[in-house]
Amino acid sequence: MIDKNIFADPYLPHEVFVARRVQEAQDIVSLYLVFANPAANLDYSFQPGQFNMLYCGGGEAPISIVSGHGTAQGYLHTVRTVGEVTRALGALKEGDSLGLRGPFGQGWPINKIQGKDILVITGGIAIAPVVAAIDELMRNRDCYGRLSILQGVTHDAGHIFSRQYQDWSSAPNTEVGITSMEAGAGWRHHKGLITTLVEDLPIADIANTVALMCGPQAMMQATTAILTGKGLGDNSIYISMERNMHCGLGHCGHCQLGEKFVCKDGPVFSYAELKQALTLEAFA
Repeated sequence: MIDKNIFADPYLPHEVFVARRVQEAQDIVSLYLVFANPAANLDYSFQPGQFNMLYCGGGEAPISIVSGHGTAQGYLHTVRTVGEVTRALGALKEGDSLGLRGPFGQGWPINKIQGKDILVITGGIAIAPVVAAIDELMRNRDCYGRLSILQGVTHDAGHIFSRQYQDWSSAPNTEVGITSMEAGAGWRHHKGLITTLVEDLPIADIANTVALMCGPQAMMQATTAILTGKGLGDNSIYISMERNMHCGLGHCGHCQLGEKFVCKDGPVFSYAELKQALTLEAFA
């Protein structure tokens, strides 16, 4: 019988190892992580939109939990290698071990948005924090209305999870739109900014629509302006924020945004919660 207090200490990292590694792009790696303690794999759970702190290379980095429920491969984390810790994570091989703390934060309001038409809008690797939410919507497809999934990338090489997009596009009452600012001759999707897709997207019932959004803050600022201009209310727009999160518990203050701590009170917020703070800092 597993000790139910195994995850009671949020400061204590647990050993996990890389069960599978996928090189998604030149600077993007997906790691399927399994707990070294087999019993911990049964006790661990997370909500779509939460994140883990992964310890590797002498430091920690907050990494979104892409998926993991009901899979034998482990808990999927997708990493862009841009700093010392993430480069160390990206260099891991199958069988290597690392530390994991979590899960942390508040996730997407999956239950609250039942019955709604849903827009999922992401930029680049920021699709990762939303995949688990999309999977949950798909598992309970009849509980939600029209689903529109829009992704924008800088270059076509940054379009990852193509298999998942194919699966989502074949689901009932679901549409997928993908665009790239720079694309090669073989690119079969849209070209240009994601804001163009958002502007052109017809919204049949704005009063019954919610948006789930994650991406560069400039993109979210521009997209929020478009959505509110279409009549979508501030409480109907949910955004996942990224900040310099060190502790995951709101103690160190590195991720403070106004009166909120992104690691503890987020990373998912309604736009209404953050509107004043984001306006003051211009999404900086």
